[in-house]
Amino acid sequence: MYGFIWLISLSGLFVLMSFIEVKKQTLKCRDVKVILPGSYNFIERDEVDRILLENTGSLVGRNLNDINIHKLENTLKANPFIEYAKIFADMNGVVNVQIRQRQPILRIINMANVHFYIDGNGLKMPMSDNFTARVLVANGMIDEDFSGNVDTLNSK
Repeated sequence: MYGFIWLISLSGLFVLMSFIEVKKQTLKCRDVKVILPGSYNFIERDEVDRILLENTGSLVGRNLNDINIHKLENTLKANPFIEYAKIFADMNGVVNVQIRQRQPILRIINMANVHFYIDGNGLKMPMSDNFTARVLVANGMIDEDFSGNVDTLNSK
């Protein structure tokens, strides 16, 4: 009896999943919702929209199956100010973009007078044109180089 109940439950689950898949194939993107929590504004909604538009074109009006979500996530993660990016689409046709920005804890001015931040994970990050973080500043005989890309520290 238990085996029969499990069989009916699993077959019902597969039928429901097939209905969802059929609806998803015809569903078009209606809106893009960007969530940027936190008090740091190194990257703003306009810049996120520009990154998405440059890499995939306009998302609104396209089928959800035609949107490569993993490519969009990797493109956003390539930005030096973004620590975490998660993109998902719901059944209402809304593409949700959740972004967590890097949080600087120290600003470095090295011997070559190059300015950069160090975030909470110990990674270097560049200065921003949009925002200046209110953090401690370390300068003097610091020989740490910065190439402009997110990188780990070379010195202790």
